Amino acid sequence: MSDKATSSDIKAALAVRYQPPEWCLFFEVSNDTGMNSRRYADAVAMSIWPSRGYAIHGHEIKVSRSDFIAEMRDPAKADAVGEFCDFWWLVTPPKLVAAEELPTTWGLMEMTGAGMRIKKQAPKREASAPTRGFLASMIRRGQDMEQAHIRRAIEKGEAERQARVNREVERRTKELREQVEKQAKWQDEFDAAFGVYPPPYTSPAEMAARIKLAQQIGGSWGALAQARNSALRLAEAIAAADPSAAAEMAAE
Repeated sequence: MSDKATSSDIKAALAVRYQPPEWCLFFEVSNDTGMNSRRYADAVAMSIWPSRGYAIHGHEIKVSRSDFIAEMRDPAKADAVGEFCDFWWLVTPPKLVAAEELPTTWGLMEMTGAGMRIKKQAPKREASAPTRGFLASMIRRGQDMEQAHIRRAIEKGEAERQARVNREVERRTKELREQVEKQAKWQDEFDAAFGVYPPPYTSPAEMAARIKLAQQIGGSWGALAQARNSALRLAEAIAAADPSAAAEMAAE
C-alpha cells in the first residue's frame, strides 16, 4: 500500500470493514447539529446487532505525519465525539504512526492492500449515553449518504439514457449519410448514361417533369411508328389493285 493514500482511500477501506447488515457507517459526524456542533469525527461505525452490544466506534483519519502531530498537540479535542464512542481509533496508511505515540485510550488501524490491519487494539471506553444531538448528527449523515447514493443512481441512469440517445442519433445519421451517398451515386450514373447534365439551378420538380415528358414522348413515338407502318402497307395494297392510283399518290 502506498504511503500516498488519501482520506477517500481510507474511507473506502472502512466501508469494506464495516458492512451491512451488521454495521452502519457514517462519515463526518459531529457531536451535535447546528450551533452546538463543535467537533467532527471522520467516521463513526455502529453495530446494530444486539450480540455486539450496539458498540460505537469512532475514527480519526490521518494521511500525513504533520496532520498527526498537529492532532496530538490537543488529543482531548476528539472527546467531543469520542465521549459517545465505546472505541476510538486512529486510521492511517502503513508506518505513518507508531502505536506508542498514541494516547492510551486510542487504537491504531493501518490500511493495507489486504484491508484494515489493527496495529494497536483500542481499549473499551466508558462511553456516555448518546445525546439526541449526537443521534441527530448521525441520522443526518445517514440521510446525506442516502441522498448522495440516489443522486449517483439518477446521474448513472441519465448517463445511460444519454448514451442510448447518442447511439440512436449516430445510427440514424449513418443511415441518412448512406442514403445520401447512394442517391448521389445513382445521380452520377444517371447523368453519365443520359449524357445530359442539368444546370445546378434546375429544381427537382422541373427535372421530374422533364423525365416524365421524355417518357411520354417515347410512348407516343412508338404509336407514330406503328401508324407509319400501317400507312405503308395500305399504299402497297392500293398500288397492287390500281397502279394509276398509286402513281397519283406517289406524285402527291
